[in-house]
Amino acid sequence: MGTTQQDQVTFSTLVNQVLAGTVANVANGFLVDAQSRGLSPNTLRGYGNEIKSLIQWLDLQGVIMIEEMTADVIRKYMLSLKEHRNPGGQFAGYRVLRQMTYWWERETDDQYKSPIRKVKPPKVNSQPLPGIKQEEIQTLLKACTGLTGQRDRAVIHFLADTGVRAAECCDLRISDLDLINNSAVIQKGKGGKRRIVYYGQKTRRELRKYLNSRSSARTQDALFATDEGQPLTFHGLRQIVRRRAQQAGIPEPGLHDFRRFFALTMLRNGADLISLARLMGHSGITVLQRYLAQVTEDLQAVHVKASPLDRA
Repeated sequence: MGTTQQDQVTFSTLVNQVLAGTVANVANGFLVDAQSRGLSPNTLRGYGNEIKSLIQWLDLQGVIMIEEMTADVIRKYMLSLKEHRNPGGQFAGYRVLRQMTYWWERETDDQYKSPIRKVKPPKVNSQPLPGIKQEEIQTLLKACTGLTGQRDRAVIHFLADTGVRAAECCDLRISDLDLINNSAVIQKGKGGKRRIVYYGQKTRRELRKYLNSRSSARTQDALFATDEGQPLTFHGLRQIVRRRAQQAGIPEPGLHDFRRFFALTMLRNGADLISLARLMGHSGITVLQRYLAQVTEDLQAVHVKASPLDRA
């Protein structure tokens, strides 16, 4: 018995109903898949935050189904991110959205086609920002007074002297710290990779003072904790820097500015790219090579000031 045109239309409608899903359901499936692939907690947290931001915005626009999220809708979402994020933050939102919709393509055997192919990614400046300045760090440290002063001093020293990511700093336990060898173990960095970072004598002294003030702390406790002994969150870490910057009367630096400061200062002090990449948890040296361009500019400026012939 042949298939009628009405049967074909009914079947096509059924297929579309099966493929159609809410953005929230698709996002949940994407996150479950990411977790099953063993991605690091920090990566999963980043995915979750970006998707939460997306879904909240889509709800306000009345966009519920994945098929309703057209290229035009995505463009409007990217414009909304532009209002409160720098280019790097905008690209982070774009990247997660692209990964999620591409995943849904594979899950539907290409019956769904991601509209993000029609949307150009935000332009990201390839020249890294310089980060916080040395004198600003000293100003911040002087502002670290009061009940949480010692903790905040230890936090600022550690961020600037190790170059760890903010999430890595929050995840540290006291047992990860080695005050004899001036090192700390990052158990799960980006991509779930384990690495060892190092710090200097000044940072070690601040860490010792801070830990001495926490006499009841146990080795499994968070290295940097709240007044109640709970691990500092990304938001809590940012609040520390924000509050101390306000007290110091300087512009608020971002948490990543300490990592930029570490990279640039290490290069200026003679660190090689390969070793620095390993310390920072980079899989390659591409990003650090861009910092090296800034160091080269420093050398040019020195020569302009001290040219043997021009200044004779």
